[in-house]
Amino acid sequence: AVETFSSIQISNLSSADSSKSLCLSQVFYCLGAIAAPQIVYLCLGFGLSWYEVFLVFTALSALIMVLFLIVNRYRLRSVPATAEPRRGTKASEVRAHASESLYVLFLLVMMCYVAVESLSASWLSYAFERAYLLTTRNAALVLVAFWSGMIVGRLSIMLIPSQLTLWPTLLASSVLLVLSTFLLLVTPGLIGSIVAVCILGASAGPMWPVLVMTSSSVFRSERKTAAIIGVGAIGFAFGPLLGSLVVNTGSIRMFHYTQVFLSVVVVSLTYLAYFLYRKPSALRQNGPNDGERSAERTE
Repeated sequence: AVETFSSIQISNLSSADSSKSLCLSQVFYCLGAIAAPQIVYLCLGFGLSWYEVFLVFTALSALIMVLFLIVNRYRLRSVPATAEPRRGTKASEVRAHASESLYVLFLLVMMCYVAVESLSASWLSYAFERAYLLTTRNAALVLVAFWSGMIVGRLSIMLIPSQLTLWPTLLASSVLLVLSTFLLLVTPGLIGSIVAVCILGASAGPMWPVLVMTSSSVFRSERKTAAIIGVGAIGFAFGPLLGSLVVNTGSIRMFHYTQVFLSVVVVSLTYLAYFLYRKPSALRQNGPNDGERSAERTE
C-alpha cells in the first residue's frame, strides 16, 4: 500500500512525459532491499531476539507513516471524480476498445515482469549455491549484485533526455531483459555469471517505474495506475512459487530457461502494447470520417 500510494503521488507530481522521478524513487527501494537484511544481521549481532527484531521493523513502519503524513499534509483531501467522456461515435468506440485492450496488456506486462524479478530475487542465490558449490553466505551476496545492477539501471534514466524515458526506455529494457537472461544461461564460470547477474539487474531496473509512469501518462487514471501496481503483487507471489516448482526438478539450468521464457513473454507483450498504443494515435490524427462528423454535429 505504501509503495502504491507513494508511486501514484510521485507520478502525479512528475512531468507527464518523464519517468525520471519515479525511477529515482525506486533507487531508494533497491537501497532498502539491500539494507533490510543488514539491519536484521546487526540486530541479531546485538543479541536481539526475533521478537525484538520485528519491533524494530514496526518502529520503521511507524516512521514511514509519520513521514508520509508530514509530506502530504497539504494534499490529504478528497478530489472530485472527473466525468467519463461520452462515447457517441464509432471512432470514439474504437478508441475506447483499444484503450481497454491496451490496459489489459499493461496489466499482463506488469505481472509477467514482476514474476521475472521476484523469481530472480528469490532463487538466484540458491541457483548459484547449487551450481558453484558456494556457501550460503557467499551465494547470498549474488543478490547484492542483482540489486546493485537495478540501482545502476534506474539511475541511468537520470542521464537520458526526458522524451526517451517512457516508451523508448520500456521497449529497450524489455529487449535487454531477454538478452541478459540468455547471457546468464550461457555464461560459463562464477565471475562471468555474477557479471551477468549485474547486467540482468540493470536491464530489469527501469521496467517497473517506467511501466507505472507510462500507464499514468497513457490512461490519466489513478485507479488504473493503482491496479497496474497491484497486479504486480500477483507476479511477486507467482515468481517464487514458480521457482520452487522448477528447482524441485533438480535442474538449475531449467531455472535459467524459465527466466528466459518469462522474459520473452514480457518483451512480446510490451511490443504488442506499443503497437496497439500507436494504432489509436493514428486514428486520433486522422479523426472521424464525414458521417461521424455529421453525427457529432447533430449531437
